[in-house]
Amino acid sequence: MAVPDSSIQATTYAERLFRPLIAVSVVMHLAVWLLPVAGPRWLKGFDVWLLRFDGYGALLQHGQILYWCLLTSWLLILTGLFFYVAASRFALVLLIAVSAILSFTWGIRVLTSYESALDSLLAAIDGIVLAMAYWSPVRAEFEKQR
Repeated sequence: MAVPDSSIQATTYAERLFRPLIAVSVVMHLAVWLLPVAGPRWLKGFDVWLLRFDGYGALLQHGQILYWCLLTSWLLILTGLFFYVAASRFALVLLIAVSAILSFTWGIRVLTSYESALDSLLAAIDGIVLAMAYWSPVRAEFEKQR
């Protein structure tokens, strides 16, 4: 009985996992970014009052345009990753760095437990996608696009 080549098996698993992770990331980005806009309709009274103290944009007055530009950037980069566009890997690194730097200007954040959980999971998923894009067999797909 022949033993399957582990590198082929790893490539298959990575390819099967990469695009679904990106799809989950897109859905979660939309949820995280749109929850504050749609408003937490399931909350009542005191909880809604507390959310009014969210300090998003408190230190640097950048308005909603930056908010929507960041969401659009995330979605465009994730789309590029989905289709193995080589530049999207570096763009993701750059966007993560820019988002981390901008987070210092957001002030004190007040989030629901759902928003906080989604945000944490999203950071992990985006980290996995980034690692796979650079250090898994999936990187060969990006190198073909150069």
